Amino acid sequence: MDRADAFNSAARNERDLGLFYYWTPQWAQDTFKYIQDENLKGSGNYGIFGFGAYNGQGGSLRELNDELHLISRLTLPVTMSSGQIVEFGVQGYTGRYVVNGAAIAPLGVGPAVVPLNTRNRPVSDEGLLDQRLGWTFVYYPQPFGLFAEHTIGRGPELNAAQTEIIRGSLHGGQVMANYRYETACHGEFWPFARWQYYQGGYKNAVNSPYSTIDEWSLGVEWQIRKEMELVCEYLITDRTNLQALSSGQSYEQFEGDVLRFQFQLNY
Repeated sequence: MDRADAFNSAARNERDLGLFYYWTPQWAQDTFKYIQDENLKGSGNYGIFGFGAYNGQGGSLRELNDELHLISRLTLPVTMSSGQIVEFGVQGYTGRYVVNGAAIAPLGVGPAVVPLNTRNRPVSDEGLLDQRLGWTFVYYPQPFGLFAEHTIGRGPELNAAQTEIIRGSLHGGQVMANYRYETACHGEFWPFARWQYYQGGYKNAVNSPYSTIDEWSLGVEWQIRKEMELVCEYLITDRTNLQALSSGQSYEQFEGDVLRFQFQLNY
C-alpha cells in the first residue's frame, strides 16, 4: 500500500514538473507490452534509456531555487530461454535542494528554534547538493516474483545536535517476494512479503530529520475481477517520527503493528 521510503524520500511521490526524454526500441516495446498485458506487476514503459531535468522540490510544492535537478535511468528487460522475464536497472540524479524548516527544541532541550540552512534560516539560497544512485532488479511473477532495489547517496540531513542542516550519507532499499495464484472462477491471489529499510536525511519532511526505518509487510492481494481488488496487510514497523515538535523531543523512534485493508475499484 505504501511506497518504499528509500526511493520516495528522493522525490515526494515521484512527481515533479520537468522535461523528460525516453527511448525504447521496438523489441523493448513488445516486452513491456507483454508484461502489461499479462498483468505481471510491471512499473510501466519508461524506456530503455531516460534523461530529464526537473524542478526538484517535489510534488506540487513551489520551487525554492533556480537550480534544476538532472536525472537519468537505464534499464534492460531480458526474456530468458524458459520464458522468464527479468529486468536490471540503474538510475541516478543530482541537484540542489532547499529544506523547509520548522521550530524545534534541539534534542528536546531549551527554546524552540528553526535549524540553520533551511528555507527559513538560509546559509545559501541555492540549498544543499543532493545526489543519489539506485539499482533495481525485477524477477517477474511467472508465477513466483522477486523485486529488489537499493540506493546510496548524499543529501540534506539534520545534524546530530539538531541545530543545522548538513550534507550526510544515506542508504536504503527494499526486497519484496510475491506469488501469482490464478483460479478458475475466484480471481487471482497475490500473497506477498516485503522488507524495507532506510537510514539518512528525509528531505521531504521539514528540517530533513535523520531517519531510521526498518519495516516488514506481510499480506495478500485478491484481484476478485478486473474491476475489483482487495488487499489485506499486516505491517511491523520500527521508524522515526518525522513530526517536528516545538516542545519536547522531536524525531524519536517508535515501533508499531498495523493491520490494514484496502478495497479498490478500477475503471
